[in-house]
Amino acid sequence: MLREFRPSDGPDVLRELSLNFARENDLTGMDAAHFLRVVEKAYHGAIGTLLRLSRLFGVPPVLFLVAEEDHRLVGTTFVSFQKGHGYLAMVMTDPNYRRRGVASSLLDRAELACRRRRRRYSILDVMEDNAEAQRLYRERGYEPLRRLEGWVRALPSGDPKPPRTDLVRPTRPSDVPFLVEAHRERMPPRVREILTGGVSALLPPRWLDRVLLSESTAWCTGPVGRPTAYARATFTTSQEPGILSLPFLAEGATAEEREGILLTALGWLSEHGADRAAATCPEHESRTRTLLEEQGFSLRWRTETMVKDLWLPDPSALQRQGRTSEAPPDPSSGP
Repeated sequence: MLREFRPSDGPDVLRELSLNFARENDLTGMDAAHFLRVVEKAYHGAIGTLLRLSRLFGVPPVLFLVAEEDHRLVGTTFVSFQKGHGYLAMVMTDPNYRRRGVASSLLDRAELACRRRRRRYSILDVMEDNAEAQRLYRERGYEPLRRLEGWVRALPSGDPKPPRTDLVRPTRPSDVPFLVEAHRERMPPRVREILTGGVSALLPPRWLDRVLLSESTAWCTGPVGRPTAYARATFTTSQEPGILSLPFLAEGATAEEREGILLTALGWLSEHGADRAAATCPEHESRTRTLLEEQGFSLRWRTETMVKDLWLPDPSALQRQGRTSEAPPDPSSGP
């Protein structure tokens, strides 16, 4: 049986996370207690009311699906609806129930939800060395889109070095249009075509911080409206690493600006109690990669972003139905 997640499922989801993503949890410092607090926050109070209203009107920002058999949770898929695509996460199946169609059923329902919300693509990330998962996604029509690298470094204990306030400043709303355009210009054409997100990729909405019980802030160097460097840091609990997101370096950024923006973000994370920092960098961002290496980050994992065009025939569905061709749906008419 497929259904939506309920708060009482929290402990079962944690169990499945430990079984399915043990390596990822070790790298990112998954905090079980924090996860349960986030569930409580998201399903109760004002935020829970807003989420229930969004579902009532058919426009929920997320969809959390679970598979259940004999009253046991055996799989999950989480979908967030973003501009132009749905992003799939936490695609997992209990080891005792694998190869029984659980993952395929969850993916079918998640992709259908994306079509109903008129998203053309479904996107997910998978560890580069997870051959079994990649094979499943390829059979369903997913194709590689980009490679991401995960970098980690320890943060020094004690008082962090104070930021260079004469060099680094808070990000302002007038910086964002330039940053969005500069960020997109550096994407490979296919990535730019599919990942159409703008402001939300650089400055996530404050409600998301409230749901995740996190705190975020962002900095720039250079003139207002045309910054030369940008970085955002997010902190949740001391058991998890601080997250360094989307560091941007213009071609003309000086060595002092490059170092200043990164050390400011790392100092902020250390001040908030993080014991290490993690950064995910697209492979094409060579300047960011070099900076992370220079500042003591170590490459710890690689993931493959895979994408499926939901307006094309589903190869796995065609195989199940014994057909070889099908006309794609008319996008203007909806799913």
